[in-house]
Order: sequence, then C-alpha cells, then structure tokens
Amino acid sequence: MSDSPDLNYLKYFYYVAKLGGFTKAAVFLNVQQPVVSRAVKLLEQSLGCHLLERQKKRVILTHQGNKVFDQCETIFSSVEKIPDILQNFDKNESYIFSFVSSDSLSYGILEKVILLLKKDYPNIIFQHQSGSIVGFIDQILNGQVEMGFFFNIPKLPNGLVKTKITPVDFHYVIKKSVSKNKDIQNSFIATISTSHESADDLPLFKKYKSQHKEAKVSIISNSSVTRKAMILNGMGVTILPQFMIENDLSKSYLEILGSPEKLTLYVVERQLSYRTSLKTKLISLVKEIV
Repeated sequence: MSDSPDLNYLKYFYYVAKLGGFTKAAVFLNVQQPVVSRAVKLLEQSLGCHLLERQKKRVILTHQGNKVFDQCETIFSSVEKIPDILQNFDKNESYIFSFVSSDSLSYGILEKVILLLKKDYPNIIFQHQSGSIVGFIDQILNGQVEMGFFFNIPKLPNGLVKTKITPVDFHYVIKKSVSKNKDIQNSFIATISTSHESADDLPLFKKYKSQHKEAKVSIISNSSVTRKAMILNGMGVTILPQFMIENDLSKSYLEILGSPEKLTLYVVERQLSYRTSLKTKLISLVKEIV
C-alpha cells in the first residue's frame, strides 16, 4: 500500500462524496464521468479498502471512507478558499505598493486616484515617485517599482512592455495677460528629451516653430509643474496636458496658442508580471480621471 495516496485521486473521491455522486462530481470538475469512477477505484486499490458503497442514485461512505473524507475536507476546503484569499489580499494586507509616473500626472490626477484607491485598499501604503521614465526603467525591471505611467516611452529593454491607456490633449499655452507679447511668444520652455540631441530637434518645439518662425528654446525643464509655474509668471510658452490647465483656462490665467497635440498615455510593466485587482483598479482610475 502506498504511503502517500495520489492527490488527484483524493480530489475526485472528495467531490464524489461531497456532491453525492459520480456524475455530479464529473460535471463540477469538468471531466468525463468514467474518469472520476476510475480515479476513485484506483484510490481504493492503493489504500486497500472500500471508501464508497455505490448505490443506484447515491453513494454512501464506508467507515474508512468517512475517515478519508474528513482528511480530504481539511485539505480541499482550504484549497477552495485560495481564490477568495487572493481576491481580497490587497484589501486586507498592509504593504507598500510602489509606482511611478510622469510628473504631469502628479498635478491634479494622482491625488484623486490615490484618494479613491484608499477607500477600497485602506491598509495599502502607496509610494509614488515622479520624473522621466529613463530614471525608473531599472527599478521597474527589478521589481522595486510595480508599474509606471508615462507619455514619452523610449525603446524598452527585454522584460518590459508598454500598454496604451488613453490619448490626451496637450496645448501650447501662454499667460493670457502677455499673450500678445512677441518676445514671450518666441520664448519656448521645453521639456527634456532623451531621444533628441538638441532642444531644437524636439518634435513639439519644431511644430510650434512652424507657426512662430522666430521662436527659440529659452529654458529646458523636465518638470511640467515647474514649466507651468514659469508660464504663469509670464516667462514664455510651453506645452502642457489638458488636465493640468483646465482650471487656469477657466479663470483666464492662461491662453491656448494653436491646435492641440494628442499624446498617448502608456503604462509600463514587467512583461511577465501579474495584474492584481489593485493594479487593474489603478489603471482604470488613471484612465477615467485623465
């Protein structure tokens, strides 16, 4: 007699006894009924005893069958709880969830997202950093950071993938009170690009320059929050996402120059990482609020 009965055979026996029949167990386990019958027969042979009395419309556990069923109940009732445990893991556990983003999302977006997430995941400690994706690639790749949200994505190394979330309108903006000043119109405040050697090669600047022939890059900053502050101080023109400037436009602090540019927001993750309910909710909220 084997010291360790086959776990699959035990599973088939357990559900036959629990559900009260071979056919019901087969339907539940999504297998053919003869497979269940054979598994239970092989289990009985390996244990050297009968576990079930096979009646016409039901099964009855033998004394030995009751003993085996009690042990199976301990094993498989715990197994059945695993999906619920995992489903509620994020909501019940306390741990640090780290993610990163373009700094533009730090302004008026992520505080709303985290506020909503905290209602469903009150025990999670959300850790957020902002900046250029280039500075975070290694951290995402090695698991220090779970995911990142960015507009401009360079070529990613093996192991990382990007997924489109939503297109976002970006506008060239200037302080309204100085919007007719040619010197300020021609002073472009650009963002840093890792894929272009000079500021003059930046695609968004080149598009602006096509309409303002005398425009020059006067300041470069990788912080959209800083660039917005400069614009509000009348220091030039820059390009910012719609969600960052809606309030300023409604109060007539800023004015839009020209047509909007549509940039895609991406989420960057490890290729083989698993999207938990928390990750899925985070992505959904970012898409909804942006």
